Amino acid sequence: MKEKFSTANFDMTTCNLYQFEDVDYLKEKRMDAEAQMKRRVIEMLDAETAETTRRKVKKNMAESSLCPNIYSNGNVGVSMDAKKKRLAKITDFRFYPDPYRLRELIELEMDSKYSGYVQGAEVKIFTPELKIEKELLESKGFPEWDRREYQKFVQALELFATDDYMNISKHMAGSKTPLEVQKYAIVFFQKIDTLHDGAKILAKIQRAQKNVNFNMKAPYLIRNKVRHYQNPIEDMNLHFATQKSKFFSKESDVVLLCLTDRLGYGNWPEIKRAVRREARCRFDHLFVTRSEEDLKKRVIYLVQSLEKEEAEANRK
Repeated sequence: MKEKFSTANFDMTTCNLYQFEDVDYLKEKRMDAEAQMKRRVIEMLDAETAETTRRKVKKNMAESSLCPNIYSNGNVGVSMDAKKKRLAKITDFRFYPDPYRLRELIELEMDSKYSGYVQGAEVKIFTPELKIEKELLESKGFPEWDRREYQKFVQALELFATDDYMNISKHMAGSKTPLEVQKYAIVFFQKIDTLHDGAKILAKIQRAQKNVNFNMKAPYLIRNKVRHYQNPIEDMNLHFATQKSKFFSKESDVVLLCLTDRLGYGNWPEIKRAVRREARCRFDHLFVTRSEEDLKKRVIYLVQSLEKEEAEANRK
């Protein structure tokens, strides 16, 4: 608005700058803005309604997937997701005697549950005889073993002897008893070639078992050597320990074997502490400052020399 001065009667009148020829363009602009806002609100409501409808349709389609599929050339059957969930149980590590036949029976069982819902569909009958056959096939496998238990079992075979069912069971956190582990292990090694990566798994187990066997044998070799002498610290000879080292002398090797026999093979932290307390070695700075890993490697080398010594004695 702008005030306008009249020279005729000296009055001040108000002039609307947005009004011309009796048309109020400000009012027109406001009405146009309100109309645009209404259109935007309607468009937003329509979009929200469309999204809600889409979600409902998607949900209905998901729910209908449990019913017969009547849109695939008239073929009736259970949804693919439901089939995959059931057929996923037929994994190679469960060692079913005839997994292909079991797969056929499960597919037939699933189809028979839904084929009668659609009028005019060919009803597939899963007879009691087929049900018995399916249950028999399942009972001859290991349906109660899941993938996590299988993976823990294979992992345990790389840590313990293949017949150490007690420790394998403990490694599996007790989810399977030693007897259950034993039953599974027997079939596992009989049918390991049926696993899709069976050759790789077997190679890893065989490599690991060499270390397992060595660790099991080491304590006996050390004990036999130490107890062969009345005074092992003074009298022990290590004929095959010929590897020279600036950190380990002949005397320190003998002390290390005696400490390992007393404290236990593999108890490296305690062996390291005992080395530092050993009076005979208190001036052997290079020896007493060795790490646990250094002591472990040296003991392994000494045990390997004892193996050679034992082999030579048996040969003679």
